[in-house]
Amino acid sequence: MASAPVGKTLVVLSQDPACRRELARLSRSAGYLVLEPCATDCCLLAPDAFVMQLGGDGDGAVTRQPLPACLTGAARPSAAWRLNLRHRRLTAPGGESIALTGLEFCFVRLLALVERGEAVSRRRIVQEFGQDYLNYEQNRIDTLVRRLRGKAARLQGQRLPLNTERLRGYSFGAVLMIDP
Repeated sequence: MASAPVGKTLVVLSQDPACRRELARLSRSAGYLVLEPCATDCCLLAPDAFVMQLGGDGDGAVTRQPLPACLTGAARPSAAWRLNLRHRRLTAPGGESIALTGLEFCFVRLLALVERGEAVSRRRIVQEFGQDYLNYEQNRIDTLVRRLRGKAARLQGQRLPLNTERLRGYSFGAVLMIDP
């Protein structure tokens, strides 16, 4: 199982949530895997991760620092779900993987491109499939989700953290990393 390239994983720290989101977005677009530290995610940090911290005196300086020892001591990158782009496989934290159909892959990739727990609307899902939302049978999405959950349960024996967000769409309730 491949991990993120050395030096391409970072943690963005900022007291301002809007600033942190913007830095995370810009860093992701530059090819970085961005992780947000919190009590439940510390065990998910990659060992090659670093902290990008803004200067506190308003000078706009950005410094690159190694992760604090309290974060690196519990590092276990295998604790995340992984989506392999080349082989179109979804790998559970335990290492078991399942092959994805074209639409399943497109759906999971879309979930991987948003923040953990962020809902993706049905409209955006249908648009990602290259279809017209108004003419698309919505029960096809429900069927895809049901089959994907069943496939994961049969092959991995564990619950896929794919959540239905009432009136909002679907979200992935765990860290989902992308492997090229």
